[in-house]
Amino acid sequence: MDAFGKTIIIEDDPAIRESIAEICRLFLNIDPLQAGSADEALAVLEGQRPAVVLLDLVLPGEGGEWVVQEIERRGWRDEVRVILMSAHADTDDTAQRLGVFGLLRKPFSLHNVTEVLQQAGAH
Repeated sequence: MDAFGKTIIIEDDPAIRESIAEICRLFLNIDPLQAGSADEALAVLEGQRPAVVLLDLVLPGEGGEWVVQEIERRGWRDEVRVILMSAHADTDDTAQRLGVFGLLRKPFSLHNVTEVLQQAGAH
């Protein structure tokens, strides 16, 4: 379904994760991979190497920042476009410091999700 490469949603809240997945399926013809923690995400990244990563900044255990650092440490940065998701107001600084592709603020709209995924090349 996803012509650009797999997309993964890394979000610990199942309702939010499934809402984004449904938007992906219905409006972008993407059947995304999903993970609920940083450890799950890393396992998926190692096996599938998704091209687009929607990443919640706050996760149980290791957080989203750790996932970005692991992507960098493993040399995947050029292959993976990370989009941080957060409800925190100070996330702009974190996103800039981590050098991620984009930022999706919670609460988000259908338009916000589709726009940032299309900008990342997911289609």
